[in-house]
Amino acid sequence: MENSEGESGSRESHERRGFGGSMPFEKPVKEGDTIKVTVVGKGNKGDAIAKVKGFVIFVKDPENKIKEGDEVSIKVTSVRRSFATAEITS
Repeated sequence: MENSEGESGSRESHERRGFGGSMPFEKPVKEGDTIKVTVVGKGNKGDAIAKVKGFVIFVKDPENKIKEGDEVSIKVTSVRRSFATAEITS
């Protein structure tokens, strides 16, 4: 089945977006980055969820103080294939 861009199959479109294959996905954050983000939700394990250019960042929230809509400063601790993890800096 072809989509409007003439691509066929979901694997090819996933490879173009960086979900496998030879074209690497350019992640908008790197390990060690310190940035400000706005919390967009809470995860199942209590972590806050933020996004940078659509890339998901799970922010550790052991005291469950961060709420949706809060702006927080974070330090990225790990960057994975489809998400990153971070800690609050202040």
